Formats: sequence, structure tokens, C-alpha cells
Amino acid sequence: MLADLTYVLARNKLLSTQLQLRIESIAPFLALYVVTLMHGSAIRLEGGGRAELFAGFRNDQRRLEVKARLTVTDLGKPITAPVCLFWTSLVADDWCDRSLLETDLAWDRPLEITKTGLLTTLA
Repeated sequence: MLADLTYVLARNKLLSTQLQLRIESIAPFLALYVVTLMHGSAIRLEGGGRAELFAGFRNDQRRLEVKARLTVTDLGKPITAPVCLFWTSLVADDWCDRSLLETDLAWDRPLEITKTGLLTTLA
């Protein structure tokens, strides 16, 4: 995500090499920030439906991600499936407060970034 953005900005002469290096140094914070923005929001689908977005790390690599909960209703009975929209390189054990690692219930609340740079639930 960030590599693509910095490439496009640099290619269009909108970002100096020095600033590009500074942006790369805050990449983890930017990824956490995007996770906090997306978590708990929704996107409108064609046909008027909505897909709820939720963050988590329940994947083989325990990386932070944001998924959309998609529901198909035209097959006789509703089928729901989570689809990853935003994948990070951040391993939850290194970037999440203990409360988020211990229970799935904590993920039902809004998220924020602590002063120490960890993802946690909004106080």
C-alpha cells in the first residue's frame, strides 16, 4: 500500500527522495491508522447492500488485516463470507495491546493507537 503510494507520488515529482524515506519510516503507524479508520465502518455495494468492515488478525501469519463481511442472499438462504480488503505486514503480537490479543470481544469496540504505538480499544 505505502510503496505504491510513494512510487506514484515520486514518479509524478510530488515527493522528494528525502521525504519518501521519512514516509517509509512511519509506515507502521500509517498502517495502524488505516486499520483504525476502516474498523467498524461499512461500504455500500452495488444493488444497495452494505458490507461491514472489521479488523483482526485471525490468519495463519497473525498479521493485522481488515475484512469485509459480504452476504449473498440470492441463493435461497443467506451465505456470509469475510473477504480481506486491507492486509498489513504488522504481526498482531508486536503491534497490539494485550487486551486485543486475549479476546475476540475486544474487537467489537472502536480502535485507537496508544502513545506507545500499539493498537488498542478506544478508551
